[in-house]
Amino acid sequence: MKNTRLQRVGGLLLLVAVILTSIALSLQKPVNPIRIGVLHSLTGTMAASEQYEVAVIRAMVNATNRQGGVLGRPLEMILADGQSDPETFAKEAETLLRDRSVSVIFGCWLSSSRQAVKPIIERYDSLLMYPVQYEGLEQSKHIIYAGSTPNQQLFPALTWARQAFGTKLFLVGSDYTYPRSLSFIINVLGPRIGLEVVGEHYVELGNQEFDSLPREIFASGADFVINMLNGDSNTGFFHSMDKGYQQHADRTLPAVISLSLDEISARALPNLQGHSYLSWSYFYSPQHWTSLEEPIVQDALTNELAGQPVGFYPVSTDGYKTVQSFRS
Repeated sequence: MKNTRLQRVGGLLLLVAVILTSIALSLQKPVNPIRIGVLHSLTGTMAASEQYEVAVIRAMVNATNRQGGVLGRPLEMILADGQSDPETFAKEAETLLRDRSVSVIFGCWLSSSRQAVKPIIERYDSLLMYPVQYEGLEQSKHIIYAGSTPNQQLFPALTWARQAFGTKLFLVGSDYTYPRSLSFIINVLGPRIGLEVVGEHYVELGNQEFDSLPREIFASGADFVINMLNGDSNTGFFHSMDKGYQQHADRTLPAVISLSLDEISARALPNLQGHSYLSWSYFYSPQHWTSLEEPIVQDALTNELAGQPVGFYPVSTDGYKTVQSFRS
């Protein structure tokens, strides 16, 4: 009888030991990561702008993993280069979803790239986290639009410029969806607030030839210019305008208000004798972020984002918001 009890107790202990060992072994198994696609331009005319979005997403992913991941699973960032080309964006989006099995894509800057990716995202019943300002006029249950719309960025700029400079404006932009859409909005709604469009000029993405444009703008009598150029076209535009401003320093010259130029890029360009302005969602350093006390934000700022130049944060906070939204 005594031996039987000992056998039962021994068997029970052995069973418990096997169960605990199985649990321990299961806990030691690597947890499958949540794959997220990051699709931005690493090359081409938009690389100078989109690199900051990639940097902040990478920082937030790494910080999230150091803080335990999402639902106990680490995030794995799969990076793809859209090459500043909408067709390449569409191709890479499909590769990320079909071949790399990502759960979500963070990416695109140009509206033309977003529009190229949109049907791919919808076909795979996936989600695109789109980080920057856009023209509105579109909605999809498969896209989170984190940037500002014209009523939040364009209209305040126009209202302020009318009061500060005058009623005549000249439109300059890259020849694609966002600038053309904003031009349409300005031409329709501008007269209602007393504005007159006295000229328009559009160029292909990446264009650097603006030698004759300053004369055209000055001759139009414009009080200010709405600049909707994207990417490195701003370099050619600002240097050409600066030459014109220096040659006509004795006259009143129009202000230039840029809608797609970040602070870092603007600081590297001529300030047009003090006539260069930016309209952006907000301009402030991370110490003013309302979510600064969140551990993941502190982690990212302490590590990957430490020492970033002034102006890095405003352009990348929309990217930050998309990661925060996904984590939530």
